[in-house]
Amino acid sequence: MRDSNRWTHREVRALMDGVGGFGWSALTRRCGGRSRGAVQKKILREFGGGGITRGTYSILQAMAETGYHVTQLRRAAQALNQRWARTARGGNFLISAEQLEECAVWLQKDYWSVRLRLYGCCRCGSDTKPHFSLGHCKPCYERMYRYARNLGLVFSSEKLLVVVRLLRSQSVEHARVLESIQARLELGQPPNKEDLLILSRCVK
Repeated sequence: MRDSNRWTHREVRALMDGVGGFGWSALTRRCGGRSRGAVQKKILREFGGGGITRGTYSILQAMAETGYHVTQLRRAAQALNQRWARTARGGNFLISAEQLEECAVWLQKDYWSVRLRLYGCCRCGSDTKPHFSLGHCKPCYERMYRYARNLGLVFSSEKLLVVVRLLRSQSVEHARVLESIQARLELGQPPNKEDLLILSRCVK
């Protein structure tokens, strides 16, 4: 450690460029191998305090600032090939203002469920819980799964398609409704309660 030496112009510039973008290990290395305490004192003198997170956001702050959930922010960061700094190995992430702005712009055109082109859960409308399956967040999926099981059905697009095709081949009754349900399932759209109720009555 070279804490007793005077700071060079290059080290001060590295500190100014690195604050808010690097964790402690990288920041001390960029500053000529000085100790964390020495870097903290220099930050206090140069910036009046604030630590190494100046100009950056934690994940909680990023969520509060943008209104997006952490799963959405991570998806945007992955799509944009962003690498978020950490305060230390295994420590909190630091998201720069530029990175957060890029994520917010990308997410303006993003879907909650890209495959189904949904902006939120098809049952509760929430976009803060991650997509789980069939256009539902996990709590809603579990409720629909139990509802389907109580009707004697399995809440699965593939298995429900088998049921619909079998029913259409066996009877012309409810043909138009069954055709409509089949078309939605083939497009990947989730079945709703009315669809499940109709199918259960046809099966019986």
